[in-house]
Amino acid sequence: ADFYLKINSNAAFFKDFLEKKKETIYDYWCFDTDAENKFQELFNNFDMLYAMEQPEMQHKKPDFNDALCFIDDLHCLLDTIHTLAVETKKANPTITDDDLQNTIQERLTKQIKNISIKDCSEETLFSLPKPIAKRFMEIGCKILELNKFSKGSKDYLDTLDALMVFLEKLRDDIKKLK
Repeated sequence: ADFYLKINSNAAFFKDFLEKKKETIYDYWCFDTDAENKFQELFNNFDMLYAMEQPEMQHKKPDFNDALCFIDDLHCLLDTIHTLAVETKKANPTITDDDLQNTIQERLTKQIKNISIKDCSEETLFSLPKPIAKRFMEIGCKILELNKFSKGSKDYLDTLDALMVFLEKLRDDIKKLK
């Protein structure tokens, strides 16, 4: 409304502007700067959430396959990112972090078309034993931590390596439950 009044425009112009810029506007409103805090709060309150959901799930058989597929798909994506970063740095050791980030993003977009990450439902999450479910939920916290760094930077690669090891251990622990 402020924009509309500021440029003293008619409704037709404003409607046309909104239709042309709808994706930009939508992306702006969908970008939630509090997402990290909300996810961290959700993780911090996981014990309470699990206690609330567990009575409904206790009679359902855990779907270990959905959880394993999600972990495997995510691991494959992270491994692709890791490989791209290492190969790019090896090919150009003096590349700046910004150029590395752009190169990885460009090449990653082409490569991830063949990688799909299967969703893992709340039902699957809350049907897992609590310690495993909480670690499963922790994946999100670790990804948020990873995204604080520029792709390809040393901190990014160290955090990525730790996340991949975390996923491998979690996968092994879930497989033991089968």
